[in-house]
Amino acid sequence: MKWRVDSRKEKMKIIIENIDENAQVDYPLVMVAGRVESAASVGCPSAAFDDEFISVLSKNEEYQWPLLSNKFKVFVQLRPGPNELVLVCSGASKTLHFEYKIGSSRKRKIRLFYVRCCDDEEGRFQAPEGVEASRELAMRRLEFNCQLLQCFCAEKFHQNHFERKTFAFETNPLTGLPVCHDYQLKQLTTKEASEMDQKTLWRYLSKELTNQHDKLDDCFVFDANVKFLTFLSFTRYHPPAVDAGEVIPQTHKEILQRTTGYCALGGGNLAVLGTACLFSWASDLTELLRHFSDETIVDRSKLMDDSCNRRTYAGCYATTLGATLHELGHVFDLGHSTHGIMSRGFDDLHLFFVPSSTQKYSLLQRLPITAAATSDDLVTVSEKEPKSLVSTTTVQLREDDGRTKMKRILSYSDGTNDVILSYLPASGGSVPRVALPRLSSLSSTSSSVRLIHDGAISPMGTLSVTHRADEMRKVKRDAPVGDWKNSGQAEWSWPHLVMLSYHRWFNDYDDDDLANEIAFDGQTVSSSHGLVVIELLNESGVAFQSWNLTDLDPVPRRFRLRLAGIEHQSHVGETITIIAEDTRGGVLRKTLPANSLLS
Repeated sequence: MKWRVDSRKEKMKIIIENIDENAQVDYPLVMVAGRVESAASVGCPSAAFDDEFISVLSKNEEYQWPLLSNKFKVFVQLRPGPNELVLVCSGASKTLHFEYKIGSSRKRKIRLFYVRCCDDEEGRFQAPEGVEASRELAMRRLEFNCQLLQCFCAEKFHQNHFERKTFAFETNPLTGLPVCHDYQLKQLTTKEASEMDQKTLWRYLSKELTNQHDKLDDCFVFDANVKFLTFLSFTRYHPPAVDAGEVIPQTHKEILQRTTGYCALGGGNLAVLGTACLFSWASDLTELLRHFSDETIVDRSKLMDDSCNRRTYAGCYATTLGATLHELGHVFDLGHSTHGIMSRGFDDLHLFFVPSSTQKYSLLQRLPITAAATSDDLVTVSEKEPKSLVSTTTVQLREDDGRTKMKRILSYSDGTNDVILSYLPASGGSVPRVALPRLSSLSSTSSSVRLIHDGAISPMGTLSVTHRADEMRKVKRDAPVGDWKNSGQAEWSWPHLVMLSYHRWFNDYDDDDLANEIAFDGQTVSSSHGLVVIELLNESGVAFQSWNLTDLDPVPRRFRLRLAGIEHQSHVGETITIIAEDTRGGVLRKTLPANSLLS
């Protein structure tokens, strides 16, 4: 087939910046981002041109996406097996090939449920008057938006120089798309559910779903390798009787007081979300930009507004889909952070999917196929993974957003097999590129956090030991025009990226590799597989210090905690929660009195 291109225009070139040709992925929705330049000046700034769109031709369909400052970001839904797509813009075309290997082969999956009460046969969700709110539409929206979350995670790994990976849903083997199960509770009525608070609802569903060993709806049985993402059809906002003098709620707390069947909790094997704002979600790619840019004001006299005070349909969409990812983060054993997805950064999730500062959001079009485009050479712009700079006295520290910061470090041996690390303020200056000597050649007597490696001193390569979890990233909440990498605060913190990259729901470890779980004896965290990250949470469940051990070669099998080694002791209350992970995704979570750690 041949796609028609406009030969009358100056020859242009489409450059792909985020993904390679012939890439293999195990999730169905991929992002393709790049720019369009004059072929004569590829790699140099080029003036903007008249085209407002770039066309994506795939599966006998054409989609048009906005082009901003010559840059684009498009999303493509793949079929299982080989896929070909053609990008066409301003007289240029680019052919890409992707292979979608269905993630249903993964052992550990997410099971998606749309939950109804035992007395609810329709399963309708709440929506504006006259707008469709059927169970079928709800399930279709959930299936599509779960693909968005998979894509977000995969791209954020890639943008931060990790292998592109994500979690898997139970999928339809023919389409390769996530499957949403219609689940009717066995005994809970709508009235009973409306009288439950969030924690009670979560506990009820946890008991029925995750402890259920009988067949569920005759289609599957309980599986320890399955985590649950559930949405409650019975969430209802009860509008104020304005005519009777009731006041329209102004705060989120007041809105929640008028909402029943609401939940946004995740942990263990279960995340539970409400559906009062499902009316704002997109159902497929043709609706994505329009819904994420819908400035329609939420009428609080009729509908729930869960938009982080933005009061728009688009704000509700971003916040509630972002909250879904946040609660899944807890299911994946993440604690809260001071910024990013596991704080309130999930409110910025829309910035990942849409161009910013433009009125073209709603212009995504779907056109009939009439021709085919010729292939062009693929030019991929990739970034090299940055390497830590280490000397005998200085260590390069990796911050939450992937940036680095220098600190002086004094490393000593006290005559035992322990290595003692002390952290001092950075004094500035450059860092020489010299190899770190064997730790056994160093000597001293001071004490701080003790790092023990199998009772023996081992040589280390690059080192990225700790970061300041309480230092907020200074990122504009609105991304620059055409900047496809900037998604505001919708980012994983660095320790969370490390944790997810080793997590069992993001990898397919052999069962034989998972023996000998991670352990803690009151002072030392240990794992025969080797440790990758240690994180400390305060009494509010927010991380205030962590150690990234992945740059140690080999990674340590034991890590001793001492109170004197905690940099921000003002954050320490009566208790500390330790979260640790090893190289096989084993996770330890332990809360203990802070004074139980030796000073």
